[in-house]
Amino acid sequence: MRCATASLSLLFLLVGCTSETSRQSADLKRQDSTVTRTSSTDSSPPMDWADSIQAVEVAGIRASAGKVARVGSILRIELLNGKSVTFVDDSTPGAKSNIHRYAGYQRQLRSHVVHVEPYEGAQPYLVVDDSTGDSTVVWGMPVPSPDSIRFVAASMANSTDGEPGMIEIWRMVGRKPEKEFSYTTEHDSWEPSNPVWRDTATIEFSKNTRSGCCESSKTPGWVIRNQGTWSLANARH
Repeated sequence: MRCATASLSLLFLLVGCTSETSRQSADLKRQDSTVTRTSSTDSSPPMDWADSIQAVEVAGIRASAGKVARVGSILRIELLNGKSVTFVDDSTPGAKSNIHRYAGYQRQLRSHVVHVEPYEGAQPYLVVDDSTGDSTVVWGMPVPSPDSIRFVAASMANSTDGEPGMIEIWRMVGRKPEKEFSYTTEHDSWEPSNPVWRDTATIEFSKNTRSGCCESSKTPGWVIRNQGTWSLANARH
């Protein structure tokens, strides 16, 4: 009887040791996996500005369900009327150089958006009607209002050609954008970015004020529509 008891005790001890060893092995594997993933992430080079624009175009084309395509230097957008509009890149250094990058489809505005990259100077966006192909130049990525009647666009100053920062509000009249409000920061110490609609009559954006050559501080700014007129405000009413 004592032999049987001793045998059972030895068996339980072996099982316990085996279980503990398995748990330790699993923990080590998890740690190794974590280290591997972390090392892989840390070793990836940071995405620069040009790469991010390229990534936006790739994602936008993929989401277009075949309506947008790029073949080499040609960007082609298929319109709802069966026709198509094309944009041809010219990468030759000089005033005529323009690179077109697809920036996405704005369903609320029934428009495609194309980012234009010239050789130097400010970089406009084209709001392209998805049926007619007519395009409107705006200075910043359009952000539609909650009711899809308007959009806002903001851009910071361009150091190359001295163009000031700007914030604009456009109203969709039929299928054509018409400018309702425009403000340039030529005589201000701040530049606008990141506009967000808080409601159909209130836009919040960031005021970027430079301190030194490279650093800038951000404070909130507002554009408010009161009795049909847009104006800058220091606070939300």
